[in-house]
Amino acid sequence: METRRDVIVATARRAEELGFEIFSLAEGWGHDSTLLLTEVALQTSRISLVSGVLSVWSRTPAALAMSAATLDEISGGRAILGLGASSRAMTEGLHDMAFERPVAKLREVAGEVRSILAGDVSISTRRDRHAL
Repeated sequence: METRRDVIVATARRAEELGFEIFSLAEGWGHDSTLLLTEVALQTSRISLVSGVLSVWSRTPAALAMSAATLDEISGGRAILGLGASSRAMTEGLHDMAFERPVAKLREVAGEVRSILAGDVSISTRRDRHAL
């Protein structure tokens, strides 16, 4: 997995020049992919940008929604939010969180992100953190 920021951005620019429709950036042990995708958005004009994928363990639903909305605005509507359950190694090793019921966690967070993006900012007051 490439971790050099300049290479990632240059690859995205070249992909757009070659006519590719989508540039997807994984998030792993390196950079924050939403920030790199923002840099890519500022240096491209047509290619769709995918967070492929952001872990539901590493950010709150509100933080995920705000990142997605901001990237989408900066990119002129070219952003696609990819969410995933990640892996035990990333969740427990990097984020120090228990990797329990990943499908339920993904379902819950995806629903909350959708609600927040739709304008329902009261989602955090309804959460039952023990219902997973």
